[in-house]
Amino acid sequence: NPLRCDSKGRIVSNYPEDILFVVNVEMDVARDSLSKANQIEVMIDILIEFKESIVGMRRALSAEWDDMEIEWLCSVINDSATMMEYVETYSIFGDTKQHAVLPTFELKAVRDDVIKGYREVSREATDLVAYSIMKDVQEPVMSKVFTVKWEKSGELMNCVAATLRDYYNDLLDWLPRYEYTCVVKKCIDVLVEEYISAAFAEKHEGRRFFDADAVPARLIQDRLVLLDFFSRVDYEMKGRGARRRAKKALEIFIVLSDIIDADDPEDVSDEINQFCELLGTKYGQAAIMQAQVRKTGPHNHEAHEMWDEGLYMIVTKEHENCQLDVDLDHLLEVKEASSFPFSYSGSRTVDTYGSRSMDNTYTTGTLEGVDSDTTLPTRRGCYSRTSRHDDDDSDGCTGSGARKESFASAVDKLVTVSAEGCCWALDTALELCNDLRRNVFGMEGETESEGDDNVFMSAATEDGADGIDDSDHDDESEREENVNAVTIDSEKAEAEEGGKGSNKKKLLKSPRKWIKKMNFGS
Repeated sequence: NPLRCDSKGRIVSNYPEDILFVVNVEMDVARDSLSKANQIEVMIDILIEFKESIVGMRRALSAEWDDMEIEWLCSVINDSATMMEYVETYSIFGDTKQHAVLPTFELKAVRDDVIKGYREVSREATDLVAYSIMKDVQEPVMSKVFTVKWEKSGELMNCVAATLRDYYNDLLDWLPRYEYTCVVKKCIDVLVEEYISAAFAEKHEGRRFFDADAVPARLIQDRLVLLDFFSRVDYEMKGRGARRRAKKALEIFIVLSDIIDADDPEDVSDEINQFCELLGTKYGQAAIMQAQVRKTGPHNHEAHEMWDEGLYMIVTKEHENCQLDVDLDHLLEVKEASSFPFSYSGSRTVDTYGSRSMDNTYTTGTLEGVDSDTTLPTRRGCYSRTSRHDDDDSDGCTGSGARKESFASAVDKLVTVSAEGCCWALDTALELCNDLRRNVFGMEGETESEGDDNVFMSAATEDGADGIDDSDHDDESEREENVNAVTIDSEKAEAEEGGKGSNKKKLLKSPRKWIKKMNFGS
């Protein structure tokens, strides 16, 4: 049916008038040939046909609304209101005063079902108008939330307010006041849902905030812009509850701002519980962890584990349902794959480790009873997908960079341990060689300078206490005994030889110093 504007300027179609004409023709035939009891049966059959047509109408709206213009949706709302009026007064059946028929209980029941069906169609179409409006701002504006452009600009919510203003000016003429109020309130809900969905989108995984300190202030600014806009709209609507609805819905902006601004989860325990109540426990904890990873950086494992443990201790009540219509399942997949020890379990688990298979995927295993200081290549960087080989201006990359960096770190640790072990093995061998040369061939240590005492350049005396501090693999008491023994031998050699060190040959020196210069593992 073609669209047109009625006498009040509302967009309507010819659907109600066409239906009214067809039903009146049928009822004229029924009145001429049937008794009043049978006429009621005809009325019931007509209303049952209306119920079936309503089912088809709702199915069409659900499947095709994305391709419908807002004008068509407005006509569905207005036509449904007209049909409800026709059915409720029985005027759909013609002049009821001239052809008075006493409605039966069955007729009233079917009539009420039809009225309820048209009311549902009107409600669904009203929600779809709000979705259609927000669809126009989703890609160019809302999808930029929590990106670098959002952090730097500060004008995105002003763009949203300007777009909504253009639509609302038209809707004021196209819809009745009640339906217009419903569209405004639904826009508030959809706006908050799209904001949260964009803030914790999958594309943000592993990307650090451009300026983490400015993010809380940006959230507060967005809230103030939107609250001011909907307050003005509510004033134009003569106080129909839009401002109250916006103030309550935008409260999550303040909660999220406090959580991101906090350095310790204990400082915002009430906000964390409120956030998890809105999003559900699983969504809430996963979203908070992503925000903290983006704030502190993907490799700050100490902060990540502190927040993960804090969330486990603070959120004691399980909230199964999410009050917002958002899909954050990708956060659950990331958190379940992470090595955070307190993820959704009643007891603490142990860090998991990953190994790459032949098809370039990762398989995980669990290490039980492992000491916390044990060095293992873990997947703590699962929240981060940045690489140290990325460009400086990039926001992030895929998980391959994090795996490369984790692997490089493990190799560095292995090289460090190997180098330390080799150094101490060579030190021990050189001490034995120097003792052998001194005792068998009578060779002594070199003289460092004139007037100075002779000092044996053995491995232990050359490194001294540094050698003890640098290694984690020998027992400290044994090393102290070795140093003391060599020092005593040196003093004895000094006493025996006196000042005869001018032509002494040099003993073998420890390679530990030049090995240190290579800076293994730094």
